[in-house]
Amino acid sequence: MIEIHGLSERQREIADMLWTLASTQELREWFDSLDRDTLFDAYIVHQMMLLAFLDQEPLGRMKEANQIIDRI
Repeated sequence: MIEIHGLSERQREIADMLWTLASTQELREWFDSLDRDTLFDAYIVHQMMLLAFLDQEPLGRMKEANQIIDRI
């Protein structure tokens, strides 16, 4: 489960709307329908949701990162 703390009421409404979208096409169409200010907020909330999801993913052994660190 993704949790993002500190969202405003408007950002929570945007996040709720994002969760209802079933496809990338629906996301694009919804973004295209927004005014500039709402689009900016929606983009930020969308990015926050993606980053929160990525934060939950296991990192694994990070072989490539360790190789770079070893070179340094």
